[in-house]
Amino acid sequence: MRIDENTLKAPITFRAHESYINDIKFSPDGQPIFSAGMDNVIKLWPVPDWACKGMLSGNEKSVNAQNLTSDGTRLITASSDKTIRVWEMETRSERRQLDVNGNHALLSPDDRCLAVVINPQVNSVCAGNRIRETSTLVLRRLFIFVNDGI
Repeated sequence: MRIDENTLKAPITFRAHESYINDIKFSPDGQPIFSAGMDNVIKLWPVPDWACKGMLSGNEKSVNAQNLTSDGTRLITASSDKTIRVWEMETRSERRQLDVNGNHALLSPDDRCLAVVINPQVNSVCAGNRIRETSTLVLRRLFIFVNDGI
């Protein structure tokens, strides 16, 4: 991808969360963008007006990662409260909660597998595509859940 600096517009800056943003994702059709934060919520931001159109709440700690299904109907989040949650996007409601002691997850491109990072001795924060170390991250276990209609 090449960026033409002559046609690049000035960045839009706005306050999105009460704390750090851990992850952002576009929906498959580009509308909206989802942001996950250390303020325990996921927010929905339509392009291009950038006014928050909704919020998914229920986590007790920061939301570290989020994954949209390929059709955009469900959002899967991983939180520091050691839960994986499945959200129904049409109703913006929680459909399922997995208590798996995991704080980061990745959905396969075909929506069939969910990989969850389990780290019982949390020494680092794994958020989005970055790792902020407080010491060394040790991957203890990796669970794979085959999609059973989540």
